[in-house]
Amino acid sequence: MPPFTYHGGRLLTHVEVTAIFGRITQLNPDGTPQLPTWVDATTATRQPISAVCAINGFLRDVVGSSYLELLAAEYSVSGGPQIGHGSLQASRLIELPITQPANSPSFTINYTDVEAMIDSSIRSGIVPSPGANSCYIVFFADVLVVDQQGGIVGEDAGGFHGMFTNKAGINITYCVIDARDLDGPNTTFHTTHELVEAITNPDNNGFNPGNGWYDEARREIADVCFDADNLNGPPVFHGHNVARFWAGSRKTCSAPPDDTLVNPGAVIRISANNSSGGCIVGIPCNTKVAFAASASIGGATDLLTDCHWTAQDGAQTIGSTDHLACTVLTPNLPALFRLQFTAVDEFGCFLQKEAIFHCVSGAQIGWAEEVCKLKHLILKDWRFINPLWDPLRDFGNLPVHAAELGRMKNFALQMDKLISLLERQPSVQQNRGGPEKSG
Repeated sequence: MPPFTYHGGRLLTHVEVTAIFGRITQLNPDGTPQLPTWVDATTATRQPISAVCAINGFLRDVVGSSYLELLAAEYSVSGGPQIGHGSLQASRLIELPITQPANSPSFTINYTDVEAMIDSSIRSGIVPSPGANSCYIVFFADVLVVDQQGGIVGEDAGGFHGMFTNKAGINITYCVIDARDLDGPNTTFHTTHELVEAITNPDNNGFNPGNGWYDEARREIADVCFDADNLNGPPVFHGHNVARFWAGSRKTCSAPPDDTLVNPGAVIRISANNSSGGCIVGIPCNTKVAFAASASIGGATDLLTDCHWTAQDGAQTIGSTDHLACTVLTPNLPALFRLQFTAVDEFGCFLQKEAIFHCVSGAQIGWAEEVCKLKHLILKDWRFINPLWDPLRDFGNLPVHAAELGRMKNFALQMDKLISLLERQPSVQQNRGGPEKSG
């Protein structure tokens, strides 16, 4: 195998992926438009089908995994660009301004139509603006795309990657993927094939080979492994088919060994506005309490739509239940109650969370506030404590200053108050572990 050579240009060192699920208007025999591909007809608000969430989850996982680490080990440049983990920046369903006639089994567009769609979406703010590491990956499930060399994605090709320069002089790297099996093995295989080549040779526009990594025959790192993948079957990584790429240090086409380090999806948290003076005092019974939901992925905020709240076990929602925040009338008597929250995030994933809360009586709340505030006072006055302090040793050898003695007397009085207060704890235990117990 001829060696691969780096030609001095840019690499996508920390690739920032924007997933675009391309669709066109398809007509029924009576001339009415069909529901576009990638949209779930069973949802009232026309949310994405589950495959959109699955593909986005795959992308988020693979760009932060050992698959990228093997690519980095092979194609980072000593003294030059260093490849590392990437990220999934955004996901969008975008309709091309094209209508497919009724009864047409397939519809064909040109790669220039894809470039125009990406450019228009950038200028209108539908997708993030391009940066040095941006890569827009476009998935088509019912559209054939002619690439720069005349190949047809969806017939004789599974995908291609390219680059075009916009009017601002920015090079925009993109991939087109045949996703007729939606989130199936062919889609994930072709996605990784094109992605590793886009990372290591992002300025290949299909006519000029670019100035990244390729061999003397202008072949790229996954192209030379296509026969190995066909002969041996694609390797499976994190439950998905992926493409091999040439690993010069191993002198073979490679993919990393499978592991269990799958990057997690979104995490939802439900919280209650039930704090007073810095003290968590529980959630009062028979009271209107504001709750809020939030979601994050890898520490970044995950935007939510199609929100819905339900309350159980004697609690009732009041007013709107289709926003991130919701007002709940808590049960009349001290008890556990459940809140359920569902939403769809910006990556097309249906999310749900159930949280269990404990409402407490007025007597319990008053007692908890007293305990909490007294604890704050004790900690404030006991400032001179440190892990190495030994009262028997230090007070036996050192004079006790008046200020320290005064703080100690005050501390002793406060501790007496705290012990007395704890002995008067209401019979029903209040929720002292924070607002959310489980979910």
